[in-house]
Amino acid sequence: MKLNKATVLCFFCVLKFVIISGLAHGQIRIGPPEKSGEELANSQWLEGATLKTDSAIDELMARAEQFSKQGRYDLASSLWQTVIDSSNDLVFSNEEWVERTLSHQYELYRSVSGEIENALSALPMEGLKGYRINADAEAKEVLSSYVDEDREKALAEVVQRYFLSSLGDDAAFELACLKLDRYEFLPAIRLLEKIIDDYPDSDVNRSEVVLRIAALNARVGDVQRSLKLLSELKNDKDSLLSKDLIRLVEEDIAEVDRSEGNRNFSEKVWPMIMGDPSRSGVMRAPEIVPSKKGAAVWIQNYDLTVPDGWPELRTDKPKTALGDMTDPFARRNLFGSSQSGNAKLTNDQILSSWKKYGWTPSAQLLCDAGYVYFKNDNRLVCANGESGELVWLGFRNEYPQPNFTKNYRFRRPPNANNTEKIPRELKEVQYFSDHVNQSMCIVGNKIITIQGIPVDFVEEGIANAEVPDPAAGRAAIVNRGATGPPRMRKNRLVAYHSRNGKLQWMRSAVEGGGDMIKSGCFIGAPVPYANLLLVPVLEESGIYLTALNPDSGVTQWRTFLGDEPEPGVASHSLVMVAVDGGEAYMVTGSGLVFSLDAISGSLNWVVRYPRTAKNNAARMQQLQRFGGFARGMNVYNEFDGWGVDTIIPASNALIVAPSDFNQLMAFDRRTGKLLWESARSPGNAGQEGGYVLGALDDSLYVAGADVLRCYNVNGGKMLWEKTFPRGYGRGALTADGIYLPSGFDKIIRFRLVDGEQEDESGVTLTNNQPVGNLFSNGKRLYSLGLRQVCSLGEVNVELKSNLEKELDANLEN
Repeated sequence: MKLNKATVLCFFCVLKFVIISGLAHGQIRIGPPEKSGEELANSQWLEGATLKTDSAIDELMARAEQFSKQGRYDLASSLWQTVIDSSNDLVFSNEEWVERTLSHQYELYRSVSGEIENALSALPMEGLKGYRINADAEAKEVLSSYVDEDREKALAEVVQRYFLSSLGDDAAFELACLKLDRYEFLPAIRLLEKIIDDYPDSDVNRSEVVLRIAALNARVGDVQRSLKLLSELKNDKDSLLSKDLIRLVEEDIAEVDRSEGNRNFSEKVWPMIMGDPSRSGVMRAPEIVPSKKGAAVWIQNYDLTVPDGWPELRTDKPKTALGDMTDPFARRNLFGSSQSGNAKLTNDQILSSWKKYGWTPSAQLLCDAGYVYFKNDNRLVCANGESGELVWLGFRNEYPQPNFTKNYRFRRPPNANNTEKIPRELKEVQYFSDHVNQSMCIVGNKIITIQGIPVDFVEEGIANAEVPDPAAGRAAIVNRGATGPPRMRKNRLVAYHSRNGKLQWMRSAVEGGGDMIKSGCFIGAPVPYANLLLVPVLEESGIYLTALNPDSGVTQWRTFLGDEPEPGVASHSLVMVAVDGGEAYMVTGSGLVFSLDAISGSLNWVVRYPRTAKNNAARMQQLQRFGGFARGMNVYNEFDGWGVDTIIPASNALIVAPSDFNQLMAFDRRTGKLLWESARSPGNAGQEGGYVLGALDDSLYVAGADVLRCYNVNGGKMLWEKTFPRGYGRGALTADGIYLPSGFDKIIRFRLVDGEQEDESGVTLTNNQPVGNLFSNGKRLYSLGLRQVCSLGEVNVELKSNLEKELDANLEN
């Protein structure tokens, strides 16, 4: 019987639905709240990412609960322990944890193991004793199996796996004291509060625990709670604490200078985006600033001016990246570059679009020890900060083009009114959208950067690690043609010596082993903590936080966080990791914010926030689900969010500005509870906040192309707002003021306290370029624009001084 097209279409739609449903089994879908048909049609909400769960775990939990109700505590405890041992990255939520504001809904998720500990602590004493028969023996074995220098690891494992054993409270107390000695206040508070709140019969002196909690709360900015706890200790007649000890803690709390304690200045000048692992965003105040008429003291164009005696740089267009000749898929590179898109745009054409549409350059600058580091079209560059002279160059590499850009310019714009207002061509994306490619950081004597595949030499072993078996897993390749844009691209993590440029190590994002064809990439800058390097990774559609050895690049551990959502992400934005007080925080741009232990990668909590799009999100999702049959209608979402996913731990708050949500949010760092939210454009349409400058003391500074705002970290109240003529780059938050580009050729300095304008200087750059992104190394200001880096100074003074130096040098010769 011959079927008509409508019947075939319906059949495949049903088949697709069944397949998707089957694949979704065993996952919690983090999606928007259910809406009526009319609300869904006008919805601006986008579906979020997925978190990991396991239906088998749910069955074990249910059986354990049944045994517990029957009084079979030995069997229930055995099942609970099995779940704890296998549920490190499994999470769950509860309706009671959902927080609602006037317009939005936030969902809090916690680990499964934490819920089991609550169930165990609620058991009657006979049930707890039954659990401890095996748990105590295993906890003792763990403590005895580690050597002395690994004592902390043993304590952490006991707390994680056997906290409700007889040894759990003592292990948590000792571990908290070790963290306190290293000034890791938040993890120490969490461990101490765990003893007070979750352990039913602790023999650790309660007063000593509460006293430490009081002292630590002041250190993280919650002085009121500290004073309240001290007051309770004073009134506790059963407390054995001496009055002198309580008085010492009181004096310590009184001497905590929060304004100084929150000033997160790095030992290095500017070693990573937002300044340091805690992402404070505060640069050192420049000594030299143009007062009236400024210009470029020196310029390094991306074409690079090499010093005398250097070999001439190759000017040919980079050929296709060389593949591993033992890789059977290397032939894919024999017929041309993997790059696609219109690469023939001239600088003048791109400059015209920059001025017309007000884009912001994506270029980043790092500063340390008198050097500045930046990326040109195909390599990492180190230059002298004073003269601009090149010091060393990284190896040439192919631009790691985001996969979605290969046909992005041919896609129908998501909003007809914004047809050409976002970068769409390859070079436009590279210079004005791609923040992932600009990811780099300085750690010790290394600069570690994300870059493309080398073009002048063959990688050894990396290609084969990515493709272990040419015949395996072909059917497992994910077809993203019917979904939103992912961040996937081909890149490498490369470590150079920061002084001489010597290559230290290079690695792919894909872990070795396995029998599937895998694709993976790095999606954010690495962040150092202790002897680890934390870097976000995308493998297939899964987002991971990976800990590497900074000396070798070898993986130490990986934590799965979730899958990229079907509607996609803001592909140009990087995933930002912030580390403070022994905890790592991540904003993924996929509707999720994470808090993890920075040493072990174990989850503390996860928050799901709404996602917003400028176009009709519900309609986009419908089209994407039928992308295989409506290819001409398949378009990418244009997210209504911040320019770069930004996360900042400040005091006891975690500030989050995601690329996929039009709000500024703050969460309690300990619990994940929502503290406050504020719109990108609070009552002023057309003056939206575009990026976060940073946090200093109790103030958070946010800017847009023509607006500057200051918020109080505690409470989210907007303290002041200033507007100015529209600029064409990002500003710089420094210790003595905020420097913002204004118009094509001006830099304005605003006062930190009240936002009043203090200075304004004119700056004339070559090729009629606007002032771009501003950076300070404590000596002078730098501007990064279209394919050039400039050091800014006074025209009549510094340029004359440089000429005099050149004349003196010529006379000496």
